Amino acid sequence: IMVHNIPIEMTMDRLLMDWPMDGSYNLIYVPMASKGLRSTGFAFLNFVTPAHASAFLARWHGQRLSGYDVGKKLKLSLADVQGLEGNLQQLKSRKSASRMV
Repeated sequence: IMVHNIPIEMTMDRLLMDWPMDGSYNLIYVPMASKGLRSTGFAFLNFVTPAHASAFLARWHGQRLSGYDVGKKLKLSLADVQGLEGNLQQLKSRKSASRMV
């Protein structure tokens, strides 16, 4: 799942407060801007089952992260790359991969 409209000051640690590692997903990636101080405004999550992805989509699409009552609402869509192996391969090919969980 690709999540659009992540606030640029959002950190991985802060995202994990809203989206704790509960076993429903096995990868979260937040690309960072070139200097690594701000996010690019989106995140990618890989879910272990389609049911987990559907539940996340139903819960978060059109919502705001806690503590962010203004600004754009989250927009969720299917990512171009699906599956853990495909995502890891894609990220390994990028030189500037930021922190992954």
